[in-house]
Amino acid sequence: MAVTRVRMLAPCLRQLPSANFDISHKRYQRRYLDFMINQKSRNVIKTRARVVSYLRRFLEDRDFLEVETPILSDRVGGATARPFLTWHNEMGKELSMRIAPELYLKQLVIGGFDRVFEIGKLFRNEGVDHTHNPEFTSCEFYQAYADYNDLILLTEELLRGMVESLELSPSHNKTSLKFSESFDKIEFIPSLESATNRTFPSPEDLGTKESLNFLRSLCAEQGISLEGQVTSVSRLLDKLMGRLVEPDLVQPTFLLHHPLVMSPLAKEHRSVPGLSERFELFIGGREVANAYTELNDPELQRLALASEARSDDPEAMLPDEDYCRALEYGLPPTAGWGAGLDRLVMTLTNSTSIRDVITFPL
Repeated sequence: MAVTRVRMLAPCLRQLPSANFDISHKRYQRRYLDFMINQKSRNVIKTRARVVSYLRRFLEDRDFLEVETPILSDRVGGATARPFLTWHNEMGKELSMRIAPELYLKQLVIGGFDRVFEIGKLFRNEGVDHTHNPEFTSCEFYQAYADYNDLILLTEELLRGMVESLELSPSHNKTSLKFSESFDKIEFIPSLESATNRTFPSPEDLGTKESLNFLRSLCAEQGISLEGQVTSVSRLLDKLMGRLVEPDLVQPTFLLHHPLVMSPLAKEHRSVPGLSERFELFIGGREVANAYTELNDPELQRLALASEARSDDPEAMLPDEDYCRALEYGLPPTAGWGAGLDRLVMTLTNSTSIRDVITFPL
């Protein structure tokens, strides 16, 4: 057929960038060009959408109800992080953007919603690096009459099914990641003792000044600089774990039973005082999910939050009397789970930067 008419659909006034645009930092600033030129960049965003869709279907198929909780609030809680603050002119008061939806979601469980989940944005006023972005997407779900052991099984089922159904081939430094078998499990304190060849204080004694000095000394031995940084017991344990153990957790691994001083919202272990019924899931050397049996005793929760607030950590969780009052009406035995979806997609798409899995990163 002969062309009889030519019509311009849209003006194109600029020449497309050269092939090396994909290795320039400008590709994040001009993301539309990155997507236009790089099929790989588009595929990552498409996979992200499929991951979120699979996660939503997985939870809905198990009778979880999707809900929405406030992004703006007059109180901060549910995580250890600095919030972004803003001012409401009409109300005449300061509000914060949420750092976690946890406390609201557990109040819904108290209200009679036995299985709830939320997929949404969180905002934390912290540094930016290859695994952190101040604005990110999370999924949290809470299940009444369950504990952390139930969520270990559910997590394995979720990720195994996701990788198989979406036909993904995740790897880390050319090592194929295996999801078809039961995930590895390691204990928090014994793994640190093995890495340092030192015997740690008992879990019940980790909150003492002697334990704090022991951990400071251990950090110095391992070449971990503490200059100008918060040095609470919780922070020091986290630094040691991040330096000595986490980088080696390449295959899917559950890190179990964190000290209670690191977990103010978790229930104490049923048989080992001073430890929590908690796990973190690591894949490819980075944390992907965090879960625990929820603390549901209002008086113990008040004590845990008060102890957290007495630390010198500016990011520590503050007491929340409204939440503790809600607990007085009865939170059934509940387990909660949270994951940063950006990091999960990084792992599943073999991306090296969190910016690769966000459409318009900072």
